[in-house]
Amino acid sequence: MRQYLLFDLDRTLWDFDGNAYKTYRSMFDAFDIESLCHVDFDTFHAKYKIINDMLWEAYRNGTLSKELLAIRRFSYTFAAFGLDADAPDVVRLSNKMSDYYVLKGTLQTGLMPGTRDLLEWLVERHDEYSLAVITNGFSEAQRPKMRTSGIDKYFDYFFLSEDLGFMKPDPRFFEAVLKRLGATPDQCIVVGDDYKVDVAGAMTVGIPQVWYNYRGIQLSSDDPKPTYEVKDLQEIKKILVTQTAPNTVGTRTALNIVGTRTALDIVGTRTARPQQSEMQEWHCRGYLPHCEFQYCQFISYRLFDSVPNEIVEQWKKELSVYTFDERRMKLASLIDKYEDAGYGSCYLKDDRIASIIEENLLKYDGIRYDLLRWCIMPNHVHVLINVNDGVTLSQILKSWRSYTAHEANRVLNRTGRFWMPEYFDRYIRNNEHYINVVKYIDNNPVNAGLVNSPEKWRWCSAYYCNK
Repeated sequence: MRQYLLFDLDRTLWDFDGNAYKTYRSMFDAFDIESLCHVDFDTFHAKYKIINDMLWEAYRNGTLSKELLAIRRFSYTFAAFGLDADAPDVVRLSNKMSDYYVLKGTLQTGLMPGTRDLLEWLVERHDEYSLAVITNGFSEAQRPKMRTSGIDKYFDYFFLSEDLGFMKPDPRFFEAVLKRLGATPDQCIVVGDDYKVDVAGAMTVGIPQVWYNYRGIQLSSDDPKPTYEVKDLQEIKKILVTQTAPNTVGTRTALNIVGTRTALDIVGTRTARPQQSEMQEWHCRGYLPHCEFQYCQFISYRLFDSVPNEIVEQWKKELSVYTFDERRMKLASLIDKYEDAGYGSCYLKDDRIASIIEENLLKYDGIRYDLLRWCIMPNHVHVLINVNDGVTLSQILKSWRSYTAHEANRVLNRTGRFWMPEYFDRYIRNNEHYINVVKYIDNNPVNAGLVNSPEKWRWCSAYYCNK
């Protein structure tokens, strides 16, 4: 599956600040601004940038027209140094400076560090990636400066706010881009320097983001974290190579399960993991025991209200006469039958939440574990993994559940418990057990009546294996 990389232009690829500085410096001299305002260039330029940013914000909010922005960014700067912004001669001068800026500015060729190298690298992988520019700038400036700097040849698509009728970060801008590409959010990645405009805007429609934070801006604790953050464009190569993208995961998972590797290859004799002296293989963190040191593990974890608490407590009492392994299996079976009825809030049927869960599962695939199979149901999650040496099952579950609970609560604007306290883990005993677990995970959406075949359920490994 080809991915669409959606690049912001100014300050992401094209060195807006460096190129603008050269243009303003030339303009300051050409129009003899020092004699007019009695200030040096740096003082005039610093004031201009403040006013320009303020007016651009008004333009993005729809409270200022493009034509007025083009003039007022200069006339208002003159006013800051004692001139009348509405005086005819100041307005005429501002018009001339606006035209000069567009003409001379588009002749500048400076790019952000590493831009051309990254684009050349991506073009060599054109079968995997399609490149697009997404920008709020003016058409008379954006297209010419791409041609002048020689980067237009790298891009398959060019999306301008003036053409789409909406400006970033308006969700409708990104929705319009998706519609024109015929793509889904998970097929795209937005790359941009502006957290508010590029990153937060992409978040609203579920598009993954790479925040090019070369300025080292610190987010507040309330700001949602971007999918990726880089300070150097070259880091994007590593992200694209190492990310567990849907096409990569689908191919690898399919090979693990239906390719030349059999379940016996995965389970085989590599079942028991070397135990650590300070830990026991079996341990209990509450009602249920957990088997820590086995490689191949089938894990289920559930929303806090997937089964009414009073029913769970009643089942626990009824099962207390059994050994801990027996009660574990019996309780899991009872909950399995109940949860597919769709009880509770079913927050995971929200694509925003399901994507958080899935991305979190994929993030450490090949690092902490090998992700063999997974399925995200409306109120529970099933995962089959091979746990890597040096990592414990409890560490993996803690990481999954704490991160996703925090992120889901943030998206849903809620607080409180998100997952049921207990999770269920069952180590894979043999080849037959492995095959049965794979079938169970794949067919869970079918058995719950959500789809008529496993690959039609969006949030599962079967979906990727059949893409």
